[in-house]
Amino acid sequence: MKENITLLQLVNLIFTLSLGFALILSISPLLFKEAENTGKKLETIKKVDSIKINYTNNRKKYIQLILKTPNKNYIKHYFIPDNEHQNLIEFLVNKKIIKNIEIDNSVPIILGEQQLSKFTNIQLENKEGKIRKLIIDDFYLAGNPDSIFKKYVMYLFGSVSFAIGIMILFLIGLVTFYYFKTGELPKVPNKMSGLKKLFNNLTKK
Repeated sequence: MKENITLLQLVNLIFTLSLGFALILSISPLLFKEAENTGKKLETIKKVDSIKINYTNNRKKYIQLILKTPNKNYIKHYFIPDNEHQNLIEFLVNKKIIKNIEIDNSVPIILGEQQLSKFTNIQLENKEGKIRKLIIDDFYLAGNPDSIFKKYVMYLFGSVSFAIGIMILFLIGLVTFYYFKTGELPKVPNKMSGLKKLFNNLTKK
């Protein structure tokens, strides 16, 4: 006579099964995609009409950069207390757009087509018009270079997630087979002894 499965056991089985499929079909592919896209989200901007740099209304906290193209404007806000604008200032000084790191007397700064024509490569990564990375002639005005370590970590997590998902589905398959063969669910006082008993019963002739 088969042992009746309780509602709690059924819920646990469904939850575990869903987790296994989620790891294999959703989480793992997402991590692999993130690893694959590392360093590939940048787009080269062929024509820039202007770049405008100014304080926002909250002068002590934010500097705003607006990159204007013929089709769209891209915006970056630098949070001053966290020195997010440091790379921007270094770029402006390095390119002799401002004389020193004291930007107060220089804003607003507007770089027109003539000044921008001196730069050979402008790349950015954005989300809904908000700049995540901005690179001008290999100089990062916003964001940081992608780490190769991050890429391998994403691949590692993706592989581990996939392996765990496979293991979950495999164990559920064993438990289901055991239930239909013996008519009862395996009693699991602890993980190792439970798995040992499960395999012993499955291999009995």
